[in-house]
Amino acid sequence: EDAMAIVELNDLDRRIWDEELERFVPERIFDVHTHIYRWECYTAPDKESGGYRAFVKPEFEVAGWDALDEVDRLLMPGRKVERLSFPFPFATHCDFEGSNAFLARELNGRSDSAGLMLVHPEMSADEIRDAVRRYGFVGLKPYRFYASNGDPVDCSLTEFLPEHQIEVAHELGLILMMHLARQDAIGDPVNLDDLERLTRQYPNAKWILAHCARS
Repeated sequence: EDAMAIVELNDLDRRIWDEELERFVPERIFDVHTHIYRWECYTAPDKESGGYRAFVKPEFEVAGWDALDEVDRLLMPGRKVERLSFPFPFATHCDFEGSNAFLARELNGRSDSAGLMLVHPEMSADEIRDAVRRYGFVGLKPYRFYASNGDPVDCSLTEFLPEHQIEVAHELGLILMMHLARQDAIGDPVNLDDLERLTRQYPNAKWILAHCARS
């Protein structure tokens, strides 16, 4: 079944667009936080009975560029949308190479959009440097699920984005899409100390603190 066949607007959706958004949303949009994925890149042996299955319905096992374009055309008619995209960070069981290769294929020929490489702390500087250059990525997407201390909630920034990776971002002028961990996020003194030190030490890295720095 075509995934878009089950996505439709209702009268309230149309009223909200017509009355509140149509005159507000600009003609050109750059979505700076777009996840794309393939269900097959989630490699957990119990994936069919796990929690991700609740929102990755069979009709949406591939969330690629065409699907995104269709959704945007439906939600924001007449708008031109480009994106900064990165793979979905499936926890514990994720095919990183497959995820990043899929992103690169989806970005092929789309000169006004860009991609970030999904990384985990065990990736070496050379591995990241090679993939960024091979695929043309403009930055890195770490995630707290992969923290080296095994705790995706109470982990420091460098436990899921180690300094050797930040150094590559500084060297190549890359974006770092940071979803802060720890309960108080941007209000946490450890996070603040880390950010102050790391932005001083690696000034050529470009930090984006996602979701308003979780404030």
